[in-house]
Amino acid sequence: MSKGQATLQLEPAVCSVKALGAPRARHREVHYLDFVVDGTSLRERMRVSEGFVTAFSREWRLRSASESADELLGQRPTEGLSAGRTALYICADCGDLGCGALTASLHVSDAEIS
Repeated sequence: MSKGQATLQLEPAVCSVKALGAPRARHREVHYLDFVVDGTSLRERMRVSEGFVTAFSREWRLRSASESADELLGQRPTEGLSAGRTALYICADCGDLGCGALTASLHVSDAEIS
């Protein structure tokens, strides 16, 4: 695979998740910032299921965006993952890695992030 520069952006997105504990199938919207690489949603590119969002979600106000950014950049370990891995998409309902997640190996240097 040849290496080249890619452009990463965060863009507003919405997904629909089934409301837990609802007597009937009800859905609610979860708003988050999605990763867009060279103009294409990473969610679409990786075929991530609808029930997963990035950690940049307004659902989890206890975690700050700066903590999520530090984890994404490898400056802070992601709880529950081995060193050098970061979570790209997590459960839209609760944010727990135990529900499943899309993670990636992360290598950060002065010249590049891969």
